[in-house]
Amino acid sequence: MKKKYDWKNMKYIEYPFLNLLGKQSQLNKYIKGRTDKMDEIDKQIMKLQEQKKEHKQKIMLWNRDLKEVNKVIEQTTKIQKSDDSITLMKDDKIVRGKVRLYGVNKWIHIGSLHKNGLVNTNKLIGKMTDKELCDEFRYKLGVQVGKGKMRFFSESYMNKIRKNQLETKQLREEFRKKEREGKIDYYTDGGSDTKSTTSSKGYGHLRKRK
Repeated sequence: MKKKYDWKNMKYIEYPFLNLLGKQSQLNKYIKGRTDKMDEIDKQIMKLQEQKKEHKQKIMLWNRDLKEVNKVIEQTTKIQKSDDSITLMKDDKIVRGKVRLYGVNKWIHIGSLHKNGLVNTNKLIGKMTDKELCDEFRYKLGVQVGKGKMRFFSESYMNKIRKNQLETKQLREEFRKKEREGKIDYYTDGGSDTKSTTSSKGYGHLRKRK
């Protein structure tokens, strides 16, 4: 009858020699298998570390860009929302504005006192409030530094401004044409105009900008 062994509780010193050799082979196989798995894991770790390095490099580049974006947003928002950052300089003939933009003082010619604005098209520069002058300043600043770089007004707002300017230009040209043809009479005594009046056609404000 074959002898039964309690392999689980048996000490190696009690193993039959042939079984001890078998156990040795089995353990070497286990060790090699796990070592191969660890080597494969090390390869994956190296691969992941390379990927992690690429991610870090991208993050560094994006962080640099993010700082620039935040700087632009901070400067633009400051100019958009606050008149306090704009210094107005008025003299007998013109109005200028100044703002500190990216560490540099930026001067903008807002306009001559006797001319109408580009944002407030129906009002003379010399008659504008400081708030209205600041709007004129922002518009001209946006045009000057906003070409392909920055925008101080939304595109829809800029399109509205351009449309208003075009309509004003067309009205002015029509006004001058009618004036040359003698189709416009000017009066100051409150009487009626038998031909046409500057006010009836919306031309009243254009006489000042001929």
